[in-house]
Amino acid sequence: MKVGTRSIPRAVAVGIAALLVLLALLVGLLDLFTSVWITPGTVYAVLVLGSLWVRDRRFLWGFVILCLVLLFATNAIRPDSDFHALTNRFVGSLGIVGVGLVCSALTSTWERLEAGHQFLQQQSEELRVANDQLVSHEHMLEQLLALSRSLTIDVNRGDMMSLICESLGRLMGGPGVAIAIQERQGQEMVVVCHHGFGHQGPDVSRIALDQSFAALILNRAQPAHVEDLTVRPGLKVPQPREGDPFVSVAAAPLRIRGRILGTLEVYHREKREWSGDQLAVIESLAAQTSISLEAAQLFEDIEQERSRFMAIFRTLPVGVVVCDMDQRFIRVNPAAAAMLNVPVDVNLMKADAHRHWKIIRDGQPVEFNELPLLRSLREGVEIIGEELEIVFVNGRRLMILASAAPIRQRDGKIVGAVSGFADITTAKRLEQELDRRRREAEEASIRKTRFLAAVSHDIRTPANAINLLAELLRRTADNPPVTGEIPQLAGELHSSAAALVNLVTDVLDLARYDTGKMELNDTEFDLSAALADEVRQSLPLAQAKGLELKYVQPSVPISIRGDRIKIGRVVVNLLSNAIKFTSSGEVMLELSQMADHSPRIVVRDTGVGIDAENLPRIFDEFFQLRNPERDPAKGTGLGLTICKRLLDAMEGELTVQSEMGKGTTFTITLPASCLSSNTNGTSRGVKTPAAESRSDKSSLRGMRILLVEDHAPTRSATHQLLQRQGAQITEAANGVQAIESARQFDPHVLLLDMMLPDMIGTDVLRQIRDNHPVSLRSVIIMTGDVTEERIREIQNLGVTAFLPKPIHVADLISILIARHTSGNGQPITSTPQDHADH
Repeated sequence: MKVGTRSIPRAVAVGIAALLVLLALLVGLLDLFTSVWITPGTVYAVLVLGSLWVRDRRFLWGFVILCLVLLFATNAIRPDSDFHALTNRFVGSLGIVGVGLVCSALTSTWERLEAGHQFLQQQSEELRVANDQLVSHEHMLEQLLALSRSLTIDVNRGDMMSLICESLGRLMGGPGVAIAIQERQGQEMVVVCHHGFGHQGPDVSRIALDQSFAALILNRAQPAHVEDLTVRPGLKVPQPREGDPFVSVAAAPLRIRGRILGTLEVYHREKREWSGDQLAVIESLAAQTSISLEAAQLFEDIEQERSRFMAIFRTLPVGVVVCDMDQRFIRVNPAAAAMLNVPVDVNLMKADAHRHWKIIRDGQPVEFNELPLLRSLREGVEIIGEELEIVFVNGRRLMILASAAPIRQRDGKIVGAVSGFADITTAKRLEQELDRRRREAEEASIRKTRFLAAVSHDIRTPANAINLLAELLRRTADNPPVTGEIPQLAGELHSSAAALVNLVTDVLDLARYDTGKMELNDTEFDLSAALADEVRQSLPLAQAKGLELKYVQPSVPISIRGDRIKIGRVVVNLLSNAIKFTSSGEVMLELSQMADHSPRIVVRDTGVGIDAENLPRIFDEFFQLRNPERDPAKGTGLGLTICKRLLDAMEGELTVQSEMGKGTTFTITLPASCLSSNTNGTSRGVKTPAAESRSDKSSLRGMRILLVEDHAPTRSATHQLLQRQGAQITEAANGVQAIESARQFDPHVLLLDMMLPDMIGTDVLRQIRDNHPVSLRSVIIMTGDVTEERIREIQNLGVTAFLPKPIHVADLISILIARHTSGNGQPITSTPQDHADH
């Protein structure tokens, strides 16, 4: 081994080689375990340069390979390595290889010098040139490395572009040289940064694409140059606003994510021949610039995604919880903070906020570490739709539906977890309410089915009896020896018809209450006297069973304003039930006033009582007690339901207390607001037709009645009944006949059905009124339409009385007798609801 012509001792060469290997290993260790404090590629290049002293080509390339292995191995092992760092090392590797090539060339030169001393001068010059190029490349690499280090996420795109142009200007710097980066935007090339154009900058910032020199670069997708722009006047490039214009230009394309988006252009004020090496340098700078621009774009995209994530995180209407791998922080978004009643930016781990509530799953407490978020973090699994209940120290309860999933890196390593949860408290309550309503509906459906079966049987029973009794009456009338049985048969027929009517009325009343069409007819009356009447009506039934029926009333009569018929109906129902289900003992009705003066009616019996299991359900629709002692009549189960609905409508209350074998007590409490100022015990209400029928038994002789009814059997039966009372009857089967008969017959009373085949009763009544009949004094309406709206409509036409179908004959005769005896006095007013509820 020689330097020039002088040999180096082998021991020295071996020592230098060993020293270089140790230094390379030391650099590798420093690069692996320390932050960026050196440029590994440069140091390795210098060490490779030191291998010149060994002057052995095999050692040289072995050492180059060692340096390259150390350079890329440390990069692969370092945890903070990325694509950017890899690129820098790739550039550094080029330097190492370049230095290796130089050293190899020098070694070869020196080997050739050993063969001939005459080439020493020439090889020395080549070594100097190579060293100059190495220094130049090293300088370029240092500049590019400094540029890469300056590009961080905190630098915006504009500042980054300025940094790139400034760094490239220093690399390509020299008198008359300038640099610009142009970006394509639509059909224009825009100068995004520049260097070397002077203080006033370029003369244009935008150039049409089809006129620009950059268009050639974009189309060819490779570097190009023009030595003299004066011979290419059709090509436009940015020119300085001051000083000499640029004459020569060379450019290379900028590629970002595989797409050519712009150019890096180098300008010179003198005509210049651009060598291949210069174009290669420009292309290399363009590649580095592309990497920098891509990094800038990546930083910008990351920042946008981060901002977008934060906006979504803070505005999501559902709760979101995020934690890191070490569980050092657990943070919530505003929605979650509002649900959990904690500050928005609180760290749940540091604040121990989770200790102010407890979590329950399926009725069992859940440890904090077993929550979906921490289970997903620990086990690396997704948890979907887990229902939890949060119970706060103040007693508030929150039902949530929670899901969780781990956050993984590209290599699958878990670095955190996220959990989302929604408040389903209202939904769960609604679900529970719907489930309760569903169960109630199912139970009601079962009861209704049983009820319909019972009603079907109960309707068929009196209907069958009516049919048989009618046939028996017909045959009895044809057999003179047994005609004496007709009154008894007629009574049984009337009783069966009344039972059928009562049953249908109960069903219709319940339907009317369910549809909200129940109407009240309030009057002022003496409650004490009204209850005494109801007791007198129930007394025969009690006496028939050998029971004592007592009525306890206050010393001072209680006068109230309310619906007398409906209150009487409730009391009669309770009294009849008490008598029906009491075999021995007594039934007592007591009227009193509570401390707030609210009227209270108590019906108490000594009957069989109601068991505790069925007591809460006796007011349900279609409910029947199965105790054969308690329900021997097998009723429809509507009586108490209707009583409860009636009192609810009157803002009253019906309660029950009972004990098996000791009897039952029903308590009616009316509101204090129903008390009337009328305290003399007399009713200011209207006298009912039934009462009138009982107080007046006069004949209808001389009364002319126009009977308008489309149903022939009803019309015929009514005709015969009234005729037997002495009235003169004229029939009409429709509206046209009614109007004609009214004109010819000149009746005293118009008995009118509202539902006629050709016209409605109101139209008939208007036309008759328009004809001004001389003798007509009273109009009595027979109808099944007893709605409040229909009543008001008919009242406006001056109707005397209303009779709901089925008609009570006693009521009809009572009204007619009253009108016959009163002459042209004030008309009697009666509402169909009164008769329907009586």
